[in-house]
Amino acid sequence: MVINPDHIIKKQNDSGDRPGWIVLLVCVVIAFFIWIIQSLDENYKVTVQIKLNYINYPEDKVLSKPLPNEIVLQIKAKGWDLIKLQNWRKDHSLTINLKNHQKNIVLSEYNLRYFLPEGVEKISIISVSPTVIYLDYDNFFSKKVSVVPDIKINYRKHYYPVDSLHVNPRFVEIKGPEKEVREITSISTHFKQYTDVYQDISDSILLKKPENPLIKLNTEKVVVSQKIEQLTEGTFRLDINMPPSALKKYLIIPDKISVTFQATLSSFNQVNPSHFHAFTNPENKKLIQGNKVKVIVDYDKTLIKNIRFSPEYVNFVVKKVQ
Repeated sequence: MVINPDHIIKKQNDSGDRPGWIVLLVCVVIAFFIWIIQSLDENYKVTVQIKLNYINYPEDKVLSKPLPNEIVLQIKAKGWDLIKLQNWRKDHSLTINLKNHQKNIVLSEYNLRYFLPEGVEKISIISVSPTVIYLDYDNFFSKKVSVVPDIKINYRKHYYPVDSLHVNPRFVEIKGPEKEVREITSISTHFKQYTDVYQDISDSILLKKPENPLIKLNTEKVVVSQKIEQLTEGTFRLDINMPPSALKKYLIIPDKISVTFQATLSSFNQVNPSHFHAFTNPENKKLIQGNKVKVIVDYDKTLIKNIRFSPEYVNFVVKKVQ
């Protein structure tokens, strides 16, 4: 067996380099930790948020405006203290007893130091925002207001609502600061659009909450409903009526029209000619077009949804005076 001397030398060099790499890696890790320690020992300016918690609200009064949920502090401190403060504020909040404050609450760098955790005395508070928490109280007041549905409905062809849109409840109770509650006259729903409607509507819709979160509603949503039916058509022949004065002077040709109407299935059999009134008046110049006069048709809109009739204009001639 022949042994290559170069191969032996290469193996020895490879194994001899390993301790050098390990030493270098250890040095890098030690240097990193030294850098971290030095960095944490330096001062930094940072902004932190502290949660606010309020207790002992007055029983006979209500706030007019919501109180802030947090305060913002600009502080200067060493890295070690910032870590302590960061861990502390995750589970702690600044509690304010409203019973001890009849008017506005003034926040300053001085009085806030007493709320900081122990062991961070070297933290310096540079600024506070807000500096004042305004306590604006008002009498508690409640009343009922109407609900206004903000809804758009597009019906499928030949389908129509049998009745008007129902809202349940029709009125809701609102309560909160008296001054603002008295100014509210109605509560609107969120907008909702229905398209190609051919079946009865029954749906829950959320109410729009007042901008002031201190004003409460006794319900968050209402139910809107409407009965929908398919339309069917019918036709009648109607006499054209004229005022007595025009009837003596004029003759109309033809004296009847054909009216086609649409009604829902449930009300179709109730419709009869007495629910229509066709009339004209040659004495009314606004109705004259050439040698013809316009026919007008009134109808019972509670039963009849749409109409069309023919002819829309009829000829008229002056009767001979005998």
